[in-house]
Amino acid sequence: MGFPDGGPKIHGLEASKLYARTHQESRTIFQSHPGEKMVFYPPGKEPSNTTPLVLGVHQFLQELFPHNRLGTLIISTPCIVKLDDERDFKAPFPIFVGNLTLQEKQLLLSCPVWVTPSLTLFTQEFLPPPSSFVMTLRGFTVPPEAAYEESVRAVVHDKIKFSGFIRKYHDNIPPPPNVNDNVSLHIVNYVLNSVNIKLLKIIENGLDVALFNVYVHPPSKILKHHAKWLALLRGNVYTMTEGAGSPLKVPYNCSVCRGEDHPTGLCAFTRLPGWIDCTQATTTNDAEDDDLTMTIEAGSSRGGRGRNHGAYQNANGRGRNNRNSRGQCGKHNNCCF
Repeated sequence: MGFPDGGPKIHGLEASKLYARTHQESRTIFQSHPGEKMVFYPPGKEPSNTTPLVLGVHQFLQELFPHNRLGTLIISTPCIVKLDDERDFKAPFPIFVGNLTLQEKQLLLSCPVWVTPSLTLFTQEFLPPPSSFVMTLRGFTVPPEAAYEESVRAVVHDKIKFSGFIRKYHDNIPPPPNVNDNVSLHIVNYVLNSVNIKLLKIIENGLDVALFNVYVHPPSKILKHHAKWLALLRGNVYTMTEGAGSPLKVPYNCSVCRGEDHPTGLCAFTRLPGWIDCTQATTTNDAEDDDLTMTIEAGSSRGGRGRNHGAYQNANGRGRNNRNSRGQCGKHNNCCF
């Protein structure tokens, strides 16, 4: 099945969070590899034995690109480091995939998550762009109704007084539509007009409570500038007649998709049709290796393929059966959301 229009997205998982437990040397080595690259990560806890997971990714890619000239792919899990706040922050376990063609990478990233009967894999760019998610506000004394989103949006819009910052760091703003437009005014208005508010209804002590997620187009793609931008917005208190809203001190950290704009129990991915709540694939191989690297040579480790052993579906409901052409959808219960 294809990913539904307006389906859930992963917000807030930027490079600093994606690689929070990845040793810098592992990331540097993989970044040095030529060709297109991307990252998978599974939901749930970090696997104690990464071998079955890597073998599952190996099989998944062979079925997604079922052809005899697969080329050489690199599948690698990094060296993992411990965090001081491991109990509070559930860092993803990244699986590097490299030496892809551009078309293969685009196909893999066309779906935020791939689900098979034995494997669930979320996808990310190797260097994810800054997210539009800014913060979750709480403290407004309003009922949990979407009608209040516009009131919160107006408060946030009026409170953003960082036009100087936006004018200085605006490498992520497209040029104005008309040549004669005022560029300085355009970049500020582009950011201000992008303010979007979404109600997040949670239950506390048996009562429905209204929180509000704030999304704003990031003016800069440069990570240090983006971090300063977030600090400026999160340093405000947003006041209206119905109380004062302030950001959560610690953002949410969903243990399924690793997004920051909702708790685990409200993850929208788990409510998609076809979602399979399953553990990762297991094998009889008990070897533990947190720095396992596998290279898939063309045509290697491939057994016979039955007539129903088809390709995985992409976002358009189509499969791939070679590096440059489209194939037919398979009949397995494999879903691209």
